[in-house]
Formats: sequence, C-alpha cells, structure tokens
Amino acid sequence: MPLSAGTRIGPYEIVAPLGAGGMGEVYRARDARLARDVAIKALPAGFAQDPERLARFEREARLLASLSHPGIAGIHGLELVGDHRYLVLEFVEGETLAARLARGPLPVDEALQVCAQVAGAIEAAHEAGVIHRDLKPGNVMLKPDGSVKVLDFGLAKGGAAGGGSSSDVNLSASPTMTHAATSAGMILGTAAYMSPEQARGKAADRRTDIWSFGCVLYECLTARQAFSGETVSDVIASILQTEPDWRALPAATPPRVLELLRRCLTRDVNLRLRDIGEARIALLRASEPVETATGATPAHGVRAWLPWAIAAAAAALALATAVMALGRRPELPPGPREASVVLPPGYRLGTSLGYHFAALSPDGRALAYTAREAGSIALRVRRLDSREDIAISGTDDARDPFFSPDGEWIAFFDGKHLLKVSVHGGAPVPLAVTGQDRGGVWLDDGRIVLSAEATEPLMIMPGAGGTPVAVTTLDSTRKERTHRWPSALSGGPWVVFTVGTMDSPGDYDGADIDAVSVTTRERRHLIHGARRAVWAPPNHLVFDRGGSLYAVTIDPRNPRVTGEPVPVLDGVAGVGSSGAAFLDIAREGTMAWLPASQDDSRREIGWFDRSGHWTPTTIPPGEYRQLAISPDGRSALVLVGPGGGAGDLWLADLASGGMRRLTYSNTGPMSVWFPDGIRFAMSAADSLGVSIIEVRRVDGADAQTLVRKGPPITATAVTPQGDAVLFSDYGPANGRIYSVPVSPIAREGNHRATGHAASQLATDANNQVAEQAGVLSPDGVWLAYISNRTGREEVFIRRRDGTGGQWQVSTRGGGGARWGRAGRELFFVEDETLKRVTVSITGDGLAIGQPQPLFDVPASPIEPTYRDYAYDPTSDRFLFTRAPVDADQRRELALSIGWGSRITELIRKRQEQR
Repeated sequence: MPLSAGTRIGPYEIVAPLGAGGMGEVYRARDARLARDVAIKALPAGFAQDPERLARFEREARLLASLSHPGIAGIHGLELVGDHRYLVLEFVEGETLAARLARGPLPVDEALQVCAQVAGAIEAAHEAGVIHRDLKPGNVMLKPDGSVKVLDFGLAKGGAAGGGSSSDVNLSASPTMTHAATSAGMILGTAAYMSPEQARGKAADRRTDIWSFGCVLYECLTARQAFSGETVSDVIASILQTEPDWRALPAATPPRVLELLRRCLTRDVNLRLRDIGEARIALLRASEPVETATGATPAHGVRAWLPWAIAAAAAALALATAVMALGRRPELPPGPREASVVLPPGYRLGTSLGYHFAALSPDGRALAYTAREAGSIALRVRRLDSREDIAISGTDDARDPFFSPDGEWIAFFDGKHLLKVSVHGGAPVPLAVTGQDRGGVWLDDGRIVLSAEATEPLMIMPGAGGTPVAVTTLDSTRKERTHRWPSALSGGPWVVFTVGTMDSPGDYDGADIDAVSVTTRERRHLIHGARRAVWAPPNHLVFDRGGSLYAVTIDPRNPRVTGEPVPVLDGVAGVGSSGAAFLDIAREGTMAWLPASQDDSRREIGWFDRSGHWTPTTIPPGEYRQLAISPDGRSALVLVGPGGGAGDLWLADLASGGMRRLTYSNTGPMSVWFPDGIRFAMSAADSLGVSIIEVRRVDGADAQTLVRKGPPITATAVTPQGDAVLFSDYGPANGRIYSVPVSPIAREGNHRATGHAASQLATDANNQVAEQAGVLSPDGVWLAYISNRTGREEVFIRRRDGTGGQWQVSTRGGGGARWGRAGRELFFVEDETLKRVTVSITGDGLAIGQPQPLFDVPASPIEPTYRDYAYDPTSDRFLFTRAPVDADQRRELALSIGWGSRITELIRKRQEQR
C-alpha cells in the first residue's frame, strides 16, 4: 500500500513519493535524528510474498553497502516494520538524466563529462564484484553542482571482482518490465538498454553494463534511444538485429568517442569493450588528437583493437613501404609496431568454410596467403619488405598454408592432397592424400604433422612425402572426435593441438588444447576453453577464446602451463564452428592476424534470380544463418545468432519484413518445413544437452520429440507426404542419413514423444564414408546428399530406398543441394558459384547433365555458404544472406611487429598487480 506523507518508518518520516519501479516504491523522507533527507525504498506487498524477490531485495542492501564511491548513491540502513521491508538510501538532489534528455541532447563536451563520471561509478562497482544490470538515464542523477550519481542497483548481482559470468539468470522482474523468456531464464532490465545477452535471457557479466553504458552515451549525444520500437518485442528485435543510426551523432563527436560507441554496442560479447575503465579514459582523452602512422596503409579498424600500437610510426611505415633486396633483414627498432598488408584490387582473403588462409615464414620476412579472385582461390606470397605479391601457379583451391623451417617451401592442402611448392614458384609437389584437412605444421626435424581429416587424430610424415601415420589417438573415454590445428612449440618436438568432442562438433570455444611429443608420443592437457593455440616467442602459448587472445607462460621443451591466462588482444576473426582462428606468429615474434568485424556476422536477406540479380527484402540486417522458405513462399524460418551452435529460430515475413521469435533455447536449431506450412521439424538440444529432433507449429503449439540421439543431429528434409523426417548425425567420423516416422499425433499438434526408432539410409554397409545433408526430390523418390567417398565432400544422388546406383553431381567440392520445381534439375554450390544440372530418369537410373553456373554466391566467413540459402519453387528464385553492401571486403591483414615482447610485458604487469 502506498505510504502517505507523515507516515513514520522507524526514525524516518515520509515527505513525498519520488517514483516506483518493478522492485519497489521510492519516497523522500526526513531523518529527524541527523536532520537530513533520505530516500526510502519500499518492497510492494505483493512482492513480499515471493521468497525469491524478498531475498533479492535484502541482497540489494548488502550489495549497496559494499560500494563506496562518490558517484554511487549509498545506503544508510535497512528497516523492518511488521512484514514490510524498507531500504534507507542516500537522497540525491537534482534531476535524472532521462528528464534532462527529454529537453534535447547534451552538448558534446557536457555529454562526455557526464558519461565519464557514470563510467567511473560503474568501474568502482565492477572492481567490487557488482554488476548494475539496469543502467539507463532514469538511474543517473545530475546534481546541481555538475556531479553525477548512479542510482538503483536493484537489479545488480554479485560476481567475481573484475568480471566473470554467472548462471544466475532466473531472477526477479526489472524495475519497468517483466517478461518471461524461457523456463530457464528471465529477461531483465529496461528493454531499450538491455544487452543482447540479457534480451536472450542468458547470463550477464560486466559487459552487459558496458553495452548499457554505450546506449546511455549514444542517447546523451542524440537525445534518441540507440534501439527503439513500438512494443517491447520490437525493441528486443532491434537490439538483436539492427545497428544504431550512427548518422544521428553530432558532427562534433570526436573519433575516439565514435569508436568507443562501436566497441560498446557490438553484439558479440567477445568483441565488446572489456573494461568500463577504458571507456572512462577514452572520454577523458576524447579531445586529444589520434596518432596515426602517416604513409602506411592502416588495417581497417585495427587501432580500435590495438590501443597499445597507435604509436606505430616510421618503423612500421618503413616495413610497409620500403623496397629492399630479397634476403636482407629490415632494420627496425625494438618494441611492438603496427603495419598491414593490403591485397591487390579484385582480390579478397579466402576465409570461408573455416579453413586458415595465411601463414608467416619462421623468420617473419614473408607472408603466404590464399586469395579469391573471379571465383577461384590460389596461393600468393608477399615479402614484407615489398608491396608486390607473387602469384604461385598450380595452387588452385589452396587452403591452410604453412612454411618449411627454412622458409623455402610452402605446404598447403587443396581438398584432396597435401602439397608443397617453392616460394620462388614452380610446379607443386604432392606429398600425401588427404580430405577435409584441419591444418598442419612443419617441424625443425623435417617432418610434417597434419590433420589429414576433420574427424581423425593427428598424423606425421616425412617432409619429402610418404604415408602419414598416427601420432595421437582419439580418446573414446573423453568422447574425442577430432584432433586439429597443430602448432609446434619452438619448432618441436612438442606440438599443441585442438581437441574437439562428439558433444560439440560445431562449437570449439569450449574445446581443449593438448600437447603431444612426436618423439615419445606423450600427451599432456594444457588449456580448457580455447579454439586454437599458437606458440609465441620466447616462452608463451597464445590461444583464441571467442575472438579474444590470451597468453600463458610455457616451457616449449617441457610444456606445462604456468600461471593464469592473461588477455592480450580482442577482436581477432575466426570461425567457432571449426575452431579456426585467423592468426599466425613467426618465430621472431611478428604476428599476422585478421581483425574481426561486425560484417563477419551481420547479414542481410534478399532474393537472387537465375541471372544473379539481387532484390533485397525489407528485413533489417542481422546475425542471420540458415534459411528455410515456407511451401507458399511467403515466409521463412531464419536462424538468428552468432553461429557455431548458438542462435534461435525466427519466423520472417518476406513481404513485410516482420520477424517473430519461435525458440528461446540458443542452441542453433536447424529447421525444415512440413508440406502443410504450419509445422516444421527442427534439431536442437534438450535440457540435458542431448540432441533431439522435434516437430513444432508456427503458432506455438507444443512440440513432439521424434528422436533423441547422442551425437549432434541435424534435420534436413521432410517427406512430401509429411510422414517422416530425414536427419543426419555429424558428430562421428562418418556421419549417416536417417529417417524417423512422424506419427498422427504430431500431425494433430499434440505434445508427445513418439518413441519411433530411426532407420539408417545407407549405401555403404561398412560405414566407411560419410553421407549427410540429405534432401528429397518433390516426388520423394530421389535423395540428393553430400558424401566424402571421393576424398572430399561432393554432391551425389541416389534413390531414397537405397536401391540402384549413385550418381556424382559436383566434381570440385560441393554442397547445398536443392531440388528444382519438378525434380528435373538440382542446384548446388561449387567454387562459391551456384550451379544447376538437369536430372533425367532413364531405364538404368538417372542421366546427370553438365553443371551450368548461374551466379557467384555471397561468401560467409562464419558458416559454409551453402547453408545460408533456400530455393523457392513458387517464384523460381533463391533466398540468400549476404554481407551488406558497405561491408568490409576482407582485403587487409594486420601485422604486429615485435608482438612477442608485448606479451612478455603484459604478463609481467599482471604478475606485479597480483
């Protein structure tokens, strides 16, 4: 019940109401004993019956009491009157920032001064292990003397000092909204200032406050919310899919502030600003000129990620511009510096499908990289003392290059073989037969360690060629599926590598890094939670975790991790679904790396016709992945999320551009439509992490679970009659295609697990080859699928019932098979080109026509291109995702000279702080 003026709460007398929120009503009161005004927060009577919220209210008192900072409104006490509880808080005179912004934006200088104070207050809270979680203009008070107070830590939660995350997501409602997202979590915080992870109901850490701070800073400069909409759902959709209108910022906004905003408001938490204290410093230094290395070609956005390298000046310039004699070492002063390598016009880096594309020679003098031009990929070499590239002939389809110890040879894979080629040119020399490789390294003793297949242990072989033999063994007790991305410690004999498991074949952010001695075969576990590790001189192991690099001290001759990982660099591009991290470090300390970009994940959805003409939809750009067009062609199921096993399904109206969320599991479900256009089958994971296939309805009716299976599984097709779902498992080395019946119960939309057993659709009785991604012809008779029986993944066709023969469709590595309207043509992706073949039934089976190219498809650096398109038979068009037209074309690599010394310095400082 509201408190009236004159009511006494212990020694405090209520004067007037101040406001109300989801966690309490706030009143101005008078403390007669100390002759001062206070603010009293009362827990509403209805909430007092909720033990969880009651405990939360009392926890707020403890949290606030732990904070002592001039920018944080403090707490005077906690009062209990009968069954009612009250917080006695510092009363702050002035007006809220929200009230001030209602009159228009702050002048730029004032906005920066105000937000620097806000950042300082949040910094103090973070250092005490407290996360605000509801930072917004309404919780910032502007005092008459110009100082700032941050109010209302009513949503704050305790955490490890300095950051970290928590699984404590099932908490009470926000001050201004309550929205149950899933049974596992609640959406907290005022909608317009929520971070994407809050909006998804996921655990929040201090980076949530950094996002909200970016929203506040943007609003101070523009008097507009960074993300808005007519309803809460519209606001959340804007947060998850759109960018702020950067054009609304005043022209006087300093470049440092614009870059700060972009770093605060990036949806990928791994690329977001790491420390709010850095925001405070950036705002205080906003008017200082930004130093640049004039004359050098700066890497796109590199200085945003390398504040320590801004001082790159004449030395880096000399590296990028001077033309020196081959073999002569550039004379450079010590210390880290920055430069870049820009590809020739018309070329872009070959970063799709999760393979590596660049390698540095051991002495750091040369860079080998794979580049795409006019639909083909080949190897190129750049001497770092020159601006000229050398094209290496005969290296079509090259990927995952690495140098010999003397720098005279480059080894690479082409999907069928491991080859080597001289840096001076000449014909490549085949070394071994391979398939879906995952990297290699050339040891000082002349041998090569390689991942010849994506689902095999590491192999070792002579550098002159020969038969590879296993150097590691997949441990079935750990459910190991793959050993990949080998890197030698100081040239060997120890090699570090990534260990992937059956439980998460599409997400390597939680993988392990182990080491193996190629001499003794001894194996050691080093790190948990990393995509890939690379040795950096003199004694460090650098590993990628979600796009951020960390370093630990390690003895390359006796590898054991010493000390805690130290963060050394944010914003390195990679592919979580394969574990690729786009960097390499030379033995002398130079690092080449690809800066991450929002364009890596931001995509727009549109139509291609057969001639390749693009027509965009009205759907705003977002983190879009797989697409499935409804049978009537009016809507599509869209996977929205960062990829690598994360994301949720949304239903997109292709005409209006409207989006409606269908799942809240963040498990990256794949989906296919039933012929009725009402139901869809999807693959996901249940609460125990077990892979399942479900049937759901777009109207939200209960799901029916068709099958549960240990390895990850993917729904790929529904029969034309709607009586069965096809799916593939892709955890084992040789995945298979299965069919599971759909009972009448599912067609009625009720919730029930069928318990039907899935049957395998196999042509290889011994399961020696993989067969996956099966899709059915319109009559349900023919099955198009991907198989690696030739040594690499190609598109094949056979009968669904397994009788008769098999017909190979692609010849250069293909995927993404989609049937045409009448089942008389098949579309597929090969060499990043959409192609078609005619399919004719003959007396003996099928006649497959010659592949005909239709148009080049837009590459995706995150997921294989063929996952991101769908064919619409109603309009004879193709629905694709592609990077926006203003996207970075991936033509530039960053170079960090003397980076090994930088790691040493960072680790030393961290040890001193401890």
